[in-house]
Amino acid sequence: DLKLMLAYTTLMALGLITMLLGVGSALSVSFAIIFLVIHALYKACLFMLVGNLEKATASRSWKILHGIGHVLPASATAAIFAGISMASAPPSLAFLLKEALYMDMLQGAWPSLSALAALWIASTLMAGIAFFFM
Repeated sequence: DLKLMLAYTTLMALGLITMLLGVGSALSVSFAIIFLVIHALYKACLFMLVGNLEKATASRSWKILHGIGHVLPASATAAIFAGISMASAPPSLAFLLKEALYMDMLQGAWPSLSALAALWIASTLMAGIAFFFM
């Protein structure tokens, strides 16, 4: 179910936001607020796209909908742009934010490297799911 996959990525994003707020520095709180806005923008687009696909095909199953981009080209284009942002790939705002976040972590503003590892794992999973949508 595509909506279920999107919901799980929202949980990952909320975990990231909680981690950023837990660090407590002014920069990490700013990152949390900015990421919340970026996440809301691309996730709203993806949920609308899944609704559009469901209305057009009467299904939310990724097995049935895989490769339907040639039938719904406008939806496919929107999914590509939203997926790029979800994957934090260039030139999206999410890419710039995550790069700044990694630099902040590597400069020692964070209490441990486990937070960096958690961010990297979450980012990798989000990118994998984003490429699944594209």
